[in-house]
Amino acid sequence: MPSRARKVPQITVTSVGAPDPSLLPEEFFQLISDRALGIERPYYPPPPLSGRRCCLYRFFNTDGELLYVGVSVNLGARKSTHKILSPWFCEVASEKVEWFATRSEALAAESAAIKAENPRHNVTGKPNRSDALQAPPESEH
Repeated sequence: MPSRARKVPQITVTSVGAPDPSLLPEEFFQLISDRALGIERPYYPPPPLSGRRCCLYRFFNTDGELLYVGVSVNLGARKSTHKILSPWFCEVASEKVEWFATRSEALAAESAAIKAENPRHNVTGKPNRSDALQAPPESEH
């Protein structure tokens, strides 16, 4: 009797972002997860972001160092996505959350926080993104 090899779907994500710009990161992750598992679900676009409250969140390690600053309308789902996709998430020991009436207000506060507070794992919005891509200097003996 011939053995049946099970086909495992291959997904390659070649760009950051979602094919539909209205998708939030957690919804995009769910979409690609479903596709990888061969699950077909009807797509219902998310409700418009205008008029929805949005939070600015900060993640800190045990030493109180700021690891990451972000925004989301659904913090629980966003944290789940970070847990799966962000290698640094295991360092998170505490968080601080501020709520804003609109996403645009939260995005403005996020931009200011990234520039002023320099979180270790944010790349977008830092004054010099190329610094994050360079190797750290070798220590002198």
